[in-house]
Amino acid sequence: MLLKIWIPGKIVPKARPRVTRNGTFMPPRYREWREAAEFEILSQLAKVDTPIAFPVAITMEFRGKHRATVDIDNAAGAVLDALVASNVLTDDRLKFIPKLILEHLPSFKDVGIFIEINSI
Repeated sequence: MLLKIWIPGKIVPKARPRVTRNGTFMPPRYREWREAAEFEILSQLAKVDTPIAFPVAITMEFRGKHRATVDIDNAAGAVLDALVASNVLTDDRLKFIPKLILEHLPSFKDVGIFIEINSI
């Protein structure tokens, strides 16, 4: 089984929750990016009816000019959060995803994140 997903636009890395007197929340910029990413994922996979068999290997290519100061672990975390929130993945723990490959490919003209998910 192989799934391919394209999330257009620059990555907004996973943010730390903000704690205030009024409760805990995620920063608006991250929340907006994640909602848009979830919409892209769901719309692309609406035509796919293949259940994912775990464990899986995931390759993420951050294509185009993303901010060079972004920590790659926070970028991957944002994408994994969007995949879990859109129910593509049921979980992002190591026993479900033992292999994760991350690449930044700035030479691409189109900016976005290309994701491949393979059963292993």
